[in-house]
Formats: sequence, structure tokens, C-alpha cells
Amino acid sequence: WRGDLRRATATAASIGRGLGAVMIGLGVLMFLMTWAIGPLWLVFIGMFMRHAAQASYQQVAIREALSGLAVRDILQKQVIWVEPDLTLERLVDEYFFRYRFRSFPVLEEGWLVGMISLKDVQGVPRAEWPGTPVGEALHRVREENLVRPDDSLVDAFRKMMSEDTGHLPVVEGDRLCGIVTRHDMMNLIQIKTDLAEAGATGRNGS
Repeated sequence: WRGDLRRATATAASIGRGLGAVMIGLGVLMFLMTWAIGPLWLVFIGMFMRHAAQASYQQVAIREALSGLAVRDILQKQVIWVEPDLTLERLVDEYFFRYRFRSFPVLEEGWLVGMISLKDVQGVPRAEWPGTPVGEALHRVREENLVRPDDSLVDAFRKMMSEDTGHLPVVEGDRLCGIVTRHDMMNLIQIKTDLAEAGATGRNGS
């Protein structure tokens, strides 16, 4: 039934995009004929319909691609982390410039004590970086920014989108056991979507 839902949503999205395009074209034509402002509302409504149709299809495709999978299925166990006593100057030189990530987990004896981000560093005057340890600049990790190995990927993706972050620490208790990234999720979604479309094409052609 998932395939049927996806095909039905794709069909509805195509119709929505088509109607949106018609409304945009009609609005532009009426505007050029009358030079009145009113027809421009048709353009705005048409643009909204096209965007809403595409968003609806993407939501179904994402939910189908991630359904039945848990965070543990794609988490990265090799995580680059830093210690609280590392200075901000060394953090920038040895971690931000080298690995080009925008934030790092901060561990103390294996326990996750927070995250240090580029924004955290920017909040400290440059002259103070050599004498400021990461532990004084880090931010504590809220529950909204954490996931656990058995959490569903659908929930993790929603949490990642709502928090507008590129990755989430994966914890067991307070111990970091990995990290899940938006990049890995999007790659998985793209692969499963491509395979689903290829399968549908094969069935239709047979």
C-alpha cells in the first residue's frame, strides 16, 4: 500500500503543480491585459499551490524511505570529539580548519557534557581564545538535540529539521555512542527513492 500511496501522492502533486502553473499563467496574462493588481493574486496562489504540492510529495517520499529504520541503522560510530580543557585557539586551528565541521561533541571521560559550535566560539573575543577552554564556551545539549539508537529515523529526521541542525548526537544514557547526520539521511532517502522509481518503471514497462 505504500507504493500506492506514493503513486497517488505523486499524481496529486503533479495535478497541483499543473493547476498552479495554469493559475500563474492566467494571472500574468490578465495582469498584462488590464495592468490591474488583482490578477497578481492568482500568481501568488498558483506559486503557493505548486510549492504545497511538491512539499506534500516530498514528505511522503521521505516518510516511506525512512519508515521501519532506526537511528542505529545509519549512525556513525567514529565521532570526532574534543575535551573540555582544549583551548578555543587550538579548537579552531586543529578542528574547525582541519575537519570543517561547524560543531563538535565535548566529552569528559566518555560522558557527553555538551557541544561546541562555531557560533559559541564567535561569542568569545578573539584575543581570549588562547586562554579560554572549550568547557567555558560550550553549550549544553537539550533533549530536543539528542537521539537514541532505537529511535526511528522518521522521528530523528523531524527533530533535525525542527532544530535546523545538520547532525544529532546519539546517546545511551549520557554516553555518546555515535552521530547521525542530515547528509547520511538525505543520501539514504535519495537511494531508496531512486530504487523505488526504478522498480515502478520496471513494473509499468513489463
